[in-house]
Amino acid sequence: MLVNSSIPIYYQKKDRTTPPKAIIKCRKNHLTIINNSRYQKKIELLGADTYKQFILLRQSDLDIAYNGKTTIKINDEQQKVCL
Repeated sequence: MLVNSSIPIYYQKKDRTTPPKAIIKCRKNHLTIINNSRYQKKIELLGADTYKQFILLRQSDLDIAYNGKTTIKINDEQQKVCL
């Protein structure tokens, strides 16, 4: 009995440039996050009494109201504090 099998191997060329970072704008209890990247981003908003998580799809933006001091984390890397 003869068995012939194969395993597909996929290769993706690594891009040498870093993807663009999300743009964060804070204005009078209004937050705008713009994602111009080809990749989705995980957004975490941490306030004094609130914690919210969002997924920001590629090439999209998020407009949200916030109260008080809020810390924004994007993909556990980029961080900004809005007052």
